[in-house]
Amino acid sequence: MGVFIFIVFLIVTFVIPFYLTISQPIVGLALSVIIFWTTLFLLLSFQYYFTVYTRLGSNVIKSFKKCLLISLDNTGFSFFMMIHNLLPLLLSALIAFKFPGIIGIMVLIVFIFPGPVGILLYLDEALRLRLLKYDWLEENPEANRRKIPWDALLIEEREKTGTRTFRNFIFPWKD
Repeated sequence: MGVFIFIVFLIVTFVIPFYLTISQPIVGLALSVIIFWTTLFLLLSFQYYFTVYTRLGSNVIKSFKKCLLISLDNTGFSFFMMIHNLLPLLLSALIAFKFPGIIGIMVLIVFIFPGPVGILLYLDEALRLRLLKYDWLEENPEANRRKIPWDALLIEEREKTGTRTFRNFIFPWKD
Protein backbone atom coordinates (compact mmCIF):
# COMPACT_ATOMS: atom_id res chain seq x y z
CA MET A 1 0.00 0.00 0.00
CA GLY A 2 2.87 2.33 0.80
CA VAL A 3 4.43 1.73 -2.62
CA PHE A 4 1.09 2.40 -4.28
CA ILE A 5 0.60 5.68 -2.37
CA PHE A 6 4.16 6.69 -3.28
CA ILE A 7 3.43 6.05 -6.98
CA VAL A 8 0.23 8.11 -6.74
CA PHE A 9 2.22 10.87 -5.04
CA LEU A 10 4.80 10.85 -7.83
CA ILE A 11 2.09 10.98 -10.47
CA VAL A 12 0.41 13.94 -8.80
CA THR A 13 3.63 15.89 -8.20
CA PHE A 14 5.30 15.25 -11.55
CA VAL A 15 2.72 14.23 -14.15
CA ILE A 16 0.04 16.86 -13.49
CA PRO A 17 2.52 19.79 -13.70
CA PHE A 18 4.00 18.25 -16.86
CA TYR A 19 0.59 18.04 -18.53
CA LEU A 20 -0.22 21.60 -17.50
CA THR A 21 2.93 22.87 -19.24
CA ILE A 22 2.56 21.09 -22.59
CA SER A 23 2.07 23.18 -25.74
CA GLN A 24 -1.60 22.25 -26.21
CA PRO A 25 -3.26 23.70 -23.10
CA ILE A 26 -6.70 22.13 -23.61
CA VAL A 27 -5.29 18.60 -23.89
CA GLY A 28 -2.97 19.15 -20.95
CA LEU A 29 -5.75 20.58 -18.81
CA ALA A 30 -8.09 17.70 -19.71
CA LEU A 31 -5.45 15.08 -18.86
CA SER A 32 -4.60 16.88 -15.61
CA VAL A 33 -8.26 16.97 -14.58
CA ILE A 34 -8.64 13.26 -15.35
CA ILE A 35 -5.56 12.42 -13.28
CA PHE A 36 -6.73 14.66 -10.42
CA TRP A 37 -10.19 13.06 -10.18
CA THR A 38 -8.74 9.57 -10.55
CA THR A 39 -6.33 10.31 -7.71
CA LEU A 40 -9.13 11.65 -5.54
CA PHE A 41 -11.21 8.53 -6.22
CA LEU A 42 -8.25 6.29 -5.39
CA LEU A 43 -7.69 8.13 -2.11
CA LEU A 44 -11.38 7.75 -1.26
CA SER A 45 -11.24 4.06 -2.12
CA PHE A 46 -8.02 3.07 -0.46
CA GLN A 47 -8.84 4.55 2.90
CA TYR A 48 -10.64 1.23 3.40
CA TYR A 49 -7.65 -0.88 2.39
CA PHE A 50 -6.37 -1.98 5.80
CA THR A 51 -9.80 -2.88 7.13
CA VAL A 52 -10.78 -4.71 3.94
CA TYR A 53 -7.46 -6.55 3.93
CA THR A 54 -7.86 -7.74 7.52
CA ARG A 55 -11.62 -8.47 7.45
CA LEU A 56 -12.23 -9.87 3.97
CA GLY A 57 -9.08 -11.53 2.79
CA SER A 58 -5.35 -11.52 2.54
CA ASN A 59 -4.92 -11.10 -1.23
CA VAL A 60 -3.66 -7.61 -2.09
CA ILE A 61 -5.25 -7.37 -5.56
CA LYS A 62 -8.64 -8.62 -4.34
CA SER A 63 -8.50 -6.17 -1.44
CA PHE A 64 -7.85 -3.31 -3.88
CA LYS A 65 -10.82 -4.38 -6.00
CA LYS A 66 -13.08 -4.63 -2.96
CA CYS A 67 -12.01 -1.17 -1.84
CA LEU A 68 -12.94 0.24 -5.25
CA LEU A 69 -16.33 -1.47 -5.17
CA ILE A 70 -17.13 -0.29 -1.66
CA SER A 71 -16.20 3.26 -2.56
CA LEU A 72 -18.25 3.17 -5.78
CA ASP A 73 -21.29 1.90 -3.92
CA ASN A 74 -20.91 4.36 -1.02
CA THR A 75 -19.45 7.51 -2.55
CA GLY A 76 -21.08 9.99 -0.17
CA PHE A 77 -20.16 7.85 2.79
CA SER A 78 -16.55 7.67 1.57
CA PHE A 79 -16.38 11.49 1.29
CA PHE A 80 -17.77 11.79 4.81
CA MET A 81 -15.24 9.27 6.11
CA MET A 82 -12.33 11.11 4.50
CA ILE A 83 -13.46 14.47 5.87
CA HIS A 84 -14.07 12.92 9.29
CA ASN A 85 -10.58 11.44 9.30
CA LEU A 86 -8.68 14.44 7.90
CA LEU A 87 -10.43 17.30 9.70
CA PRO A 88 -9.00 16.57 13.19
CA LEU A 89 -5.52 16.21 11.71
CA LEU A 90 -5.77 19.53 9.87
CA LEU A 91 -7.24 21.33 12.87
CA SER A 92 -4.55 20.00 15.16
CA ALA A 93 -1.79 21.05 12.76
CA LEU A 94 -3.20 24.56 12.40
CA ILE A 95 -3.62 25.00 16.14
CA ALA A 96 -0.19 23.56 16.88
CA PHE A 97 1.43 26.09 14.53
CA LYS A 98 -0.66 28.91 15.99
CA PHE A 99 0.40 28.09 19.58
CA PRO A 100 4.04 26.98 19.59
CA GLY A 101 5.57 25.36 22.62
CA ILE A 102 3.93 23.28 25.32
CA ILE A 103 0.45 24.74 24.71
CA GLY A 104 0.65 23.74 21.05
CA ILE A 105 1.72 20.22 21.99
CA MET A 106 -1.12 19.90 24.48
CA VAL A 107 -3.66 21.19 21.96
CA LEU A 108 -2.21 18.84 19.35
CA ILE A 109 -2.65 15.89 21.68
CA VAL A 110 -6.24 16.87 22.43
CA PHE A 111 -7.27 17.41 18.81
CA ILE A 112 -5.45 14.37 17.47
CA PHE A 113 -7.11 12.28 20.16
CA PRO A 114 -8.33 9.47 17.87
CA GLY A 115 -4.90 9.07 16.28
CA PRO A 116 -4.11 6.51 13.60
CA VAL A 117 -5.42 3.59 15.65
CA GLY A 118 -8.69 5.37 16.38
CA ILE A 119 -9.12 6.18 12.70
CA LEU A 120 -8.50 2.54 11.75
CA LEU A 121 -11.01 1.41 14.38
CA TYR A 122 -13.54 3.90 13.02
CA LEU A 123 -12.98 2.62 9.46
CA ASP A 124 -13.27 -0.99 10.64
CA GLU A 125 -16.62 -0.33 12.31
CA ALA A 126 -17.84 1.53 9.23
CA LEU A 127 -16.87 -1.43 7.04
CA ARG A 128 -18.58 -3.84 9.43
CA LEU A 129 -21.82 -1.86 9.14
CA ARG A 130 -21.50 -1.80 5.34
CA LEU A 131 -21.02 -5.58 5.38
CA LEU A 132 -24.24 -5.93 7.41
CA LYS A 133 -25.96 -3.95 4.67
CA TYR A 134 -24.50 -6.15 1.93
CA ASP A 135 -25.46 -9.35 3.77
CA TRP A 136 -29.04 -8.09 4.07
CA LEU A 137 -29.10 -7.17 0.38
CA GLU A 138 -27.90 -10.68 -0.50
CA GLU A 139 -30.77 -12.17 1.49
CA ASN A 140 -33.27 -9.71 -0.02
CA PRO A 141 -32.24 -9.11 -3.64
CA GLU A 142 -35.57 -7.55 -4.61
CA ALA A 143 -35.39 -4.92 -1.84
CA ASN A 144 -34.81 -1.23 -2.42
CA ARG A 145 -31.09 -0.49 -1.94
CA ARG A 146 -31.86 2.97 -0.59
CA LYS A 147 -34.24 1.79 2.14
CA ILE A 148 -32.16 -0.46 4.36
CA PRO A 149 -33.94 -1.41 7.62
CA TRP A 150 -31.14 -0.35 9.94
CA ASP A 151 -33.32 -0.75 13.04
CA ALA A 152 -33.79 -4.44 12.27
CA LEU A 153 -30.14 -4.95 11.33
CA LEU A 154 -28.81 -3.34 14.50
CA ILE A 155 -31.06 -5.11 17.04
CA GLU A 156 -28.25 -7.45 18.12
CA GLU A 157 -25.79 -4.56 18.41
CA ARG A 158 -28.19 -2.58 20.57
CA GLU A 159 -28.75 -5.60 22.80
CA LYS A 160 -25.00 -5.95 23.27
CA THR A 161 -24.47 -2.34 24.23
CA GLY A 162 -27.71 -1.81 26.15
CA THR A 163 -28.94 1.59 27.22
CA ARG A 164 -26.49 3.99 28.76
CA THR A 165 -27.03 7.36 30.28
CA PHE A 166 -24.56 10.18 29.93
CA ARG A 167 -23.65 9.81 33.62
CA ASN A 168 -23.06 6.08 33.11
CA PHE A 169 -20.92 6.87 30.08
CA ILE A 170 -18.65 9.20 32.09
CA PHE A 171 -18.70 7.21 35.34
CA PRO A 172 -19.20 3.55 34.37
CA TRP A 173 -18.23 2.27 37.81
CA LYS A 174 -21.13 4.10 39.48
CA ASP A 175 -24.00 1.75 38.65
